[in-house]
Amino acid sequence: MKYSSAVLLFNLCTILYAQGFEAPLGSPYEGSMTCQSGETPRVTCDGTVADDSNCFCKCTNGANLERTFSQIFQGNGATSSCTGECEKVKKDGQACTLRERDLSHQVETCAAREQHSTDQLDACNARGNELVDKLGSCAAREKNSLTQLEAAQKQTALDASTMLELKAQIDKLEAKMPQYTYKACYPDATSARILNGASTSDSNMTASQCSVFCKAFRYFGTQYGNQCFCGNELAATPVPVSGCDWPCRGSNLENCGGNARMNTYENLKV
Repeated sequence: MKYSSAVLLFNLCTILYAQGFEAPLGSPYEGSMTCQSGETPRVTCDGTVADDSNCFCKCTNGANLERTFSQIFQGNGATSSCTGECEKVKKDGQACTLRERDLSHQVETCAAREQHSTDQLDACNARGNELVDKLGSCAAREKNSLTQLEAAQKQTALDASTMLELKAQIDKLEAKMPQYTYKACYPDATSARILNGASTSDSNMTASQCSVFCKAFRYFGTQYGNQCFCGNELAATPVPVSGCDWPCRGSNLENCGGNARMNTYENLKV
């Protein structure tokens, strides 16, 4: 057993020397050998040097290959040198770093896009809230306008009703008010009528009845208590009203001219 360990230790030293390794200080492999690649492979042993199962190839960048000498140098499919293993780890580390940077960049880009989307969503929500507020204000104004319109319509209907009522009252008052005015007492003759338009007689004659009959003429007059004459011209000289004192046949409260005397009136609506 001691012989085998010694042989293995000798072979290991020979290989390390041939490959250009620098053994860690304090180990039996101390020397001034370095790798051609610039990377400095080292050997780290956790136990005795003779126990190669506890010795590992390690790079100066701190990467532990976690492979024993027997795995590296005894033809089990591994790289034939510690330098190659370190270079492989170095390249894998660089590739991993590149992938890590790429993934980090993708993460940052994704985060930026997410933040941008969040900002857009916040802005959209803000605009939505603003539109909701405007819509609420518009609805409130519309409701207020409708309320005012309804009030105005009610007031208009009330005003229209009031106007109709007032007009009816005015019509009643106008109907009661005379639509004519008294002129004077004029002399008249059958051969030369002072009013030579239409004429009529009625046992119920009054000034109001005669005004209705002569509504299309400017002047009208009553005579003999029951006669009515119409005309648009009145050219005569008045006489004392005492000559026109015959009572109307339709009302003793009114006078309807006399003998050859005519009470004359002027229609206000003509």
